[in-house]
Amino acid sequence: MWYFNDPLPTKKIRMTPTTKKTMYAPDNFYHHLQVIDDIDVHHDVPLSSLTTMGVGGPVLAAVDVKTIAALQHVLRTLTTCGVPWRVIGRGSNIVGGDNGWPGCLLRLGGEFLAINVTDDPDGASSDYHTISSGAGVMLPRFFGWCLQQAMAGAEFLAGIQIGRAHV
Repeated sequence: MWYFNDPLPTKKIRMTPTTKKTMYAPDNFYHHLQVIDDIDVHHDVPLSSLTTMGVGGPVLAAVDVKTIAALQHVLRTLTTCGVPWRVIGRGSNIVGGDNGWPGCLLRLGGEFLAINVTDDPDGASSDYHTISSGAGVMLPRFFGWCLQQAMAGAEFLAGIQIGRAHV
């Protein structure tokens, strides 16, 4: 499980409307994010609303990213502004303190939800295909898609811990 406690040195002070606790936001942080296409920015989001456990204080921002180009732009902006960030899924492995976390949480959508099939690159067999999925595809959806397409071969993943996701 993650516990967000990274320090963030900054000059500008911002009060969160939900908790009235002091959060620190780098200068122009929000302005820089607002000009990026294909994202939705949510300010001062309670971490509790993003986790299955329902705990955690405010984070500076939660950003829903829809394209690879937007993700690259967001990461450049956050790095330049000195804002810590994490990519999260559905929030089942996240615990945060009541004081919040002075960073940005990224959620992947849009083209990150695509599932694609390509034929055997060698052309040796029409029975073999490569399935690729975006980083935002939830594993139950992936397995459901494979079942609908009558694709086999991913069954061995069931029950295995992959990264922080239990398949």
